[in-house]
Amino acid sequence: MDNTQDGPKLLSENSDKALTEKVKYIPQSYLEKLCTETDENKFTEELKNVIYSHVDESEKLGKYSLDELVDYKSEEINNRILQLKHKLSEINKVIGELEKKNTLEYSNKIKSALKVKQEELNAHKKNKPVKIKEPQKDDSIKQKQKKINMQLAELKVQLKELDIDILNNKDSKVKLALKLAKLQKFEQSLINFKEQFIKLEKQYKTDMANYDIKFDKVINLNIKNRIIEVIIEETKKNIQTIDDNLNLKKVKSIAVKRANIAESIKGLQSKLDEPTRKFQDYQDKIEDWKRKEKEINGSKQQQNSIKFYDNIIKYLETGLLNEIEKQKKERMKAVKSIFSEKLKIVEVFKSLYKPVTEFISEYSGLMQNYRINLNVSIQLDNFNDTFFNYISRGAKGSFIGANDGVNVLRQITEGVNFNSVKEILSFLNEIIEYLEKDFRNDKKEERKIVNQLKQEIEVTDFYNFLFSLDYLTPTYKLLLGEKNISELSPGERGALLLIFYLLLDKQEKPLIIDQPEENLDNQSVYKILVKFIKIAKKKRQIIIVTHNPNLAVVCDAEQIICVKIEKANKNKFTFISGAIENPEINEKIIEILEGTFPAFDNRTDKYKISKFK
Repeated sequence: MDNTQDGPKLLSENSDKALTEKVKYIPQSYLEKLCTETDENKFTEELKNVIYSHVDESEKLGKYSLDELVDYKSEEINNRILQLKHKLSEINKVIGELEKKNTLEYSNKIKSALKVKQEELNAHKKNKPVKIKEPQKDDSIKQKQKKINMQLAELKVQLKELDIDILNNKDSKVKLALKLAKLQKFEQSLINFKEQFIKLEKQYKTDMANYDIKFDKVINLNIKNRIIEVIIEETKKNIQTIDDNLNLKKVKSIAVKRANIAESIKGLQSKLDEPTRKFQDYQDKIEDWKRKEKEINGSKQQQNSIKFYDNIIKYLETGLLNEIEKQKKERMKAVKSIFSEKLKIVEVFKSLYKPVTEFISEYSGLMQNYRINLNVSIQLDNFNDTFFNYISRGAKGSFIGANDGVNVLRQITEGVNFNSVKEILSFLNEIIEYLEKDFRNDKKEERKIVNQLKQEIEVTDFYNFLFSLDYLTPTYKLLLGEKNISELSPGERGALLLIFYLLLDKQEKPLIIDQPEENLDNQSVYKILVKFIKIAKKKRQIIIVTHNPNLAVVCDAEQIICVKIEKANKNKFTFISGAIENPEINEKIIEILEGTFPAFDNRTDKYKISKFK
């Protein structure tokens, strides 16, 4: 046999492959490597293999490893988490925009813009055209001017109507552009949804057919996107019609009609006498002045107007905080949903580890000195380091300082039960509270999260990290007492691994272990190995290479093989075998394992003397 590092198997370059499949061999070098390896991945992988042996064949679903089975059972759950994270990202984007408005800078910006418009209105009022009375004329001139005035009045009515029409066209274009954008987004969403459906169909159609289930009888996608396409084309045509109406190069456009009427008005005005022309000019100016005043005052929807800015300020004072709070509640709903899906993955782990936990419980009485526990739960994974990839420890706030910031964050995370949705939500709120207030002193001065972010980090990026719960990983911990695998000594690892091989490994093929006592003291050998070897050999053949009398004798070996190599005689290999009761075997045990009878008697006498002193 050869001590390989490739893992447990029977070693012989010329051995029959069928034999290697029937015998499990654990080389001493491999066992030692697993026990002393600083990287616990290989050690954990070996334990997973033993755990996987407890999964019922009907539950393995054709998968070859525990990880592969977990991935398969968690696939749709993870897809759902991705959907929820996308929704969360949209909410965070809205919250980020709302919080930008909930700043003194933004409020001052709007108030400053309002002040400019109010000053513009005051200046405009001061420039109101001086009123000119309609001139009095004799009947002949009056009749002639009256006809021109009537024509002018009619044209001005038409001009005003066209101005309203142009304004309505511009408003309609804004609404149609928004409608088009939403329709096109919906159309693209339908395309994406169809692609997801095709993927789903490819994934399950064959499997369902094998179970006499027709896929299209369970779910049938019928997207009538032609309806959307027609409306999109119609909307585009309407936008083009408006563009044509506003285009001065189109002969029949509204813009051209207005230009022509304006030119006609100009021509008629030139035929008026000086007093009448001044009066008409005043009327035009006063109309323009009123129109400009109306434009400055504007409406709630008209950007860069007084009413527009007034409405924003009113919203900032009365509605913004309510909207932020509403969106934060939606965010927490998304967080709860994500956590709920992660709990489902925990249940996947628990269902797979249930046979092992039951087995461990069954043998708990034998393992008083080595209490093994499989703790399946949600663990915090690399949160603190990732947190400071977003938050600057040089910015004023609760987390300022290279060491102080780390300590504050550690205090927040310590003691949190990340398997409780209530504690997770409390944890998230506490993180936000520590960012929005400076907890370094009793004053708890208010701080802005955006001012504590590292350069080029958007607040939505930080929110996506914090609330997506990516740092909460459904996993299992194998504990020996209260210790995790990484905290175990080589001896404890060796004992744990051997317990798994001897008690938990459900394979019944012969087990060959090379010097299992290598990393264990004699007390552990007696209390652990002897006890468990006796149990294991009831269901499978155990072959052990050892120099320890506790294993050879106390385990009640049915057969002992004593091997001798004569190096001086060309490495001649000889052996004898037999039961412990065999005089020759008995003599070899005393000679080799106990160090001869005199040595054995000497130790016995020493122990007796020590005992009765």
